Amino acid sequence: MKHKTKLYLKRSILILVLMIVTLAFYHGLVIRHYVFETSKLDSETKLRLVTLADLHSHIYGHQQQDLIDKIKKAKPDIIVMVGDMIDDEAPITGMELLLEGLQGVAPMYYVTGNHEYWSGQIKEIKAFMRNYQVTVLEQEYKVLHVKGNKVILAGLDDVAGFEEESIWEIEAKMAFKELEHEEGYKILLSHRPDLVGVYKELPFDLVIAGHTHGGIIRIPYFSNGFFAANQKLFPDYVGGLYKEEGFNLVVSRGLSAEVIPPRLFNPPEITLIELIGE
Repeated sequence: MKHKTKLYLKRSILILVLMIVTLAFYHGLVIRHYVFETSKLDSETKLRLVTLADLHSHIYGHQQQDLIDKIKKAKPDIIVMVGDMIDDEAPITGMELLLEGLQGVAPMYYVTGNHEYWSGQIKEIKAFMRNYQVTVLEQEYKVLHVKGNKVILAGLDDVAGFEEESIWEIEAKMAFKELEHEEGYKILLSHRPDLVGVYKELPFDLVIAGHTHGGIIRIPYFSNGFFAANQKLFPDYVGGLYKEEGFNLVVSRGLSAEVIPPRLFNPPEITLIELIGE
């Protein structure tokens, strides 16, 4: 009897370990869903924004079909891309396949990340995006009318495109100064979440960022992420929802597929943001 009990215990532990390892290294695409209610949209209106970040030209499935199918399944009204969709070393093919597959799905908007600048081909990259009917936002905003509602969608180029961060900050504040008294729900796309100090001084209801790759390594219930560029160890803004004074910040964990170091308990994600009118 004791022998059977020990054998059962060993098998249970082995199964548990295998489950934990499987969860830790799972790299299948997930959709992370956030819902915000707002009086700035008509009652019962629902707007769906799919956010893509940090693809780094990676390809999911044959001809990028796995990623394309997931995005279509989310039924977006708008698709936004918050930088590092194109890598500075990998071929552009992954992004080309994605944009071809998303033609006609929903209007697409994009801001740059640091890797696009590091490629040394930022002008060519922006032209490439525009060639696929993607609106490139450069310290500017667009007034959208979606389902009878006014939505202001703004975007900032990444800091890597400026000689100094202070210049980027000045341009950001100048670009959106007039929005302070503008009606409508206001969304800002910007690659880096750690610049939250600047975002606090801008007139937006929602800021969407990426850049962190979800902190690479996560330990559930212990750490939301270990590493993020431009931030300290165990960074403050690494992935998920952050409720700041006057606005919400959503940081996408992104679509990157690191091998070294591997993503642990941190699967690549598509971020779906749903805005519901009160």
